[in-house]
Amino acid sequence: MTGSFSRTGLRAQGGYALVTAILFLVLLTLVALTTVKNSGLEAKMGTNSALHTEAFESSEAGRHTIDTLIDAHVYTRGWPKTAAGGTVDDSQFDNYTKALIAGAAACPTTSTSPGYTLCEDSGSNTPRNWYNGNSECNYGATTPCNKFPGNLDQDASYVSSFTPGGSSSTLNLTATVSVYRVFITLAAGEGAQMAAGYQGLGRAAAAGGSNLYFLINGHGKDYSNYQEAADTSALYREVIKN
Repeated sequence: MTGSFSRTGLRAQGGYALVTAILFLVLLTLVALTTVKNSGLEAKMGTNSALHTEAFESSEAGRHTIDTLIDAHVYTRGWPKTAAGGTVDDSQFDNYTKALIAGAAACPTTSTSPGYTLCEDSGSNTPRNWYNGNSECNYGATTPCNKFPGNLDQDASYVSSFTPGGSSSTLNLTATVSVYRVFITLAAGEGAQMAAGYQGLGRAAAAGGSNLYFLINGHGKDYSNYQEAADTSALYREVIKN
């Protein structure tokens, strides 16, 4: 009887060992699945963060660099003939400014040429004159249009790519830019006649006579899949020098 009872107890213990092993295997499987799932989520979060950073940097690059074009454009009252199909001789622009201009095209444009592709005025083959007013209100309104500030027209597209120092990866930047003339003010100590200086070369010309204020909005996106986008804006003051 004693030997028979012992063998029964061993068989019962063997059954519990199998159940325990199965439970451990199930728990380990659940832990492994959770780990894999979390790893995939973290990878997606990292990718989204990188794409958002790329979109933000694209927006900032397009918004920040365009002040060089605005300065030259207001000074000459136009765009270079060869570089942009404008009305001003190319000799009036320095080489850096001309190098920033990739050309002009009807907008919206998705040009892939490095630099700024300027938007042409509707029905013309020449870029818009930003100093002269806003396409959003047909250049006539002196107060902000109903499109301001959240629905501005595209005035240029921007493309650039570079390899950061110490990196083997190329960072691609692509953005659209809107330039909206907000208002004009007189510089301190100037007469009212100076406010007319922005209308053309030789008219009430005086350095620092008045200031033009532009709202510059950059809309950036990631270069590859266009999954992320970012907008940045700034108020830019241009001192009229002619």
